[in-house]
Amino acid sequence: MSDRRVVVAMSGGVDSSVAAAVLKADGYDVVGMTMIFSGSTNLCCSRDDLRDARHVAQLLNIPHYTLAVHEIFKKHVIDYFVSEYVKGRTPNPCAVCNPLIKFGDLLRKADTLSARYLATGHYAVLTQESSGPRLLLQRGRDREKDQSYFLARLSREALARTLFPLGKIDKRKIRAMAEKYDLPVARKQESQEVCFIPDGDVAAFIEQYSPGVMKSGSIVDRQGQRLGSHPGIGGITVGQRKGLGIAVGRPIYVTAIDPESNTVTVGEEGDLYGSVFIASDPHWISIDPPADPIRAWTHIRYRHPGAESHRLPLTNGSVEVRFYAP
Repeated sequence: MSDRRVVVAMSGGVDSSVAAAVLKADGYDVVGMTMIFSGSTNLCCSRDDLRDARHVAQLLNIPHYTLAVHEIFKKHVIDYFVSEYVKGRTPNPCAVCNPLIKFGDLLRKADTLSARYLATGHYAVLTQESSGPRLLLQRGRDREKDQSYFLARLSREALARTLFPLGKIDKRKIRAMAEKYDLPVARKQESQEVCFIPDGDVAAFIEQYSPGVMKSGSIVDRQGQRLGSHPGIGGITVGQRKGLGIAVGRPIYVTAIDPESNTVTVGEEGDLYGSVFIASDPHWISIDPPADPIRAWTHIRYRHPGAESHRLPLTNGSVEVRFYAP
């Protein structure tokens, strides 16, 4: 296995393309790899993305391979995505895909190519602790683009073989770097949607993927008074304000989803706040599971700025999180 060979996950976008170019300029033996998610279902990535990845690899004069992962992607990512919405919860497909596929199957493929490292275009930083052997997963320098949240379930073993060449670079500089490297994707538009739902219509995707699972139900206020109806809880998220199809003269938000009664409850912004929640299946990267309560900065979603909290380990392995302020 070569300590200078690295497989770069190339999606055909500007970030992964620049990551490959940076590593090549730094003297690494770079191999490009594009995962193919398409099977019987029309998923990502598109033919245009694959074409762009191949074009960039050709310009950089690096070998390029594809890895078909549509079966495992369908089973472990899309099935999970749909089932979580049907259960009234909001899924995070990237957090599932990353440890299982991108840093699972792809890392095993890197082994067959005698590559020591796997690199991606994620905005995150890995740091070796100066006073000990711990490897720390930290936020990217560009806080607006930081993606460490989606990498939080990676294993220590996977992180030890991972490179994030863009982690300390501001996003606004990336396109200029792509221009400098003369990459054809320098001005390519970025997608902000779930990768396998490019048009952003989650409800329509769920109905197409699992026909009949979307069933209309009632939208009620906190007192149980019916305010309107919804076409199905798939795609509805706690905290959602827009797209509910009802108007009451003031801003209202989804505060609860009950899959048993197929009911969506709405309320005012203050009704969204809470002080305590239980986190199941915690994953610890830099420390072993603590036996005592610890203070922590907690993010409840990707764009949440974070809040101070206490985390109390429970006997069943879960963690109770208590915020200092709701």
